[in-house]
Amino acid sequence: MELFHDRGTNRLLYVCESGAVALAPVPGGLVTDRGPKWHHALEPKVRAPEQEKFDSAKKFGLEVFKDENTGGLIYITEVGAIASASTTLPQPDPKAIKAPKTQYGLVLSVRKADEPDFVEGKTRRLGVEIFEDPNTGVLFYLTDAGYVATAPFAGKFVPDAKGVTWKGGMALGARKSGQEKFDTAKKFGIEVFQDNRTENLIFVSETGSIAVLPK
Repeated sequence: MELFHDRGTNRLLYVCESGAVALAPVPGGLVTDRGPKWHHALEPKVRAPEQEKFDSAKKFGLEVFKDENTGGLIYITEVGAIASASTTLPQPDPKAIKAPKTQYGLVLSVRKADEPDFVEGKTRRLGVEIFEDPNTGVLFYLTDAGYVATAPFAGKFVPDAKGVTWKGGMALGARKSGQEKFDTAKKFGIEVFQDNRTENLIFVSETGSIAVLPK
């Protein structure tokens, strides 16, 4: 994993060798000569869209590290997906790591870049579980493809709110290294939803990757 300073947005950019990326704020005391420190690990389960129970749901390995250059946290799953977060809680006792608390699940439909409409039985459906990490106080979203996103958690949800509200979709092209033009760049379908319980915005791609923009 490499860490860059994106001057255009004035954000830190983590890039994993898997191709996954995550953004984080630039701290006042940023240094560059320290390594990551293991914080804790979790093994959350994620149900597929057709699964109601967790009995046979897929389990993912998830590690959490503290980036001692920034003071922030990095969540990384076994598939190489990453997300950044922050916490004010102390590092947990390695012998007393608390399991993630399941809050609720979502099923999101995501079209491919060349798929103009949602078609039942054709459009990909993505299972997403939302957990609270009691070791950090962070809310994290995990897809059935193993991708993770994080958001601050105030400990409560919007009363009586459920599900999501679709906000729109887009197809974005991504050029390969050395490719100057977008003409032949591969495109990815992305859907945007509002999580009605938190009012966070959820961005999901046709690959199963996810990002969350907190309210």
